[in-house]
Amino acid sequence: LTLIFFFLKRTVKPGSLLIDTSTIEPAVAQEVCELVRGKESRFLDAPVSGGNAMSDVNLITQIVFLY
Repeated sequence: LTLIFFFLKRTVKPGSLLIDTSTIEPAVAQEVCELVRGKESRFLDAPVSGGNAMSDVNLITQIVFLY
């Protein structure tokens, strides 16, 4: 996780939109959001729910939170 924050701090440019489709803890998503906002950019938290079994039958759900 530290490496991800290091990467984001160095690469996010103002006006960027970052979309996270992982299933990280909400508190971590908030931390990433704060870092991205500090870079004058936007962050979408968009985890995918359903796992492999549900994706095999096309029944996954994507939840999108815009901070």
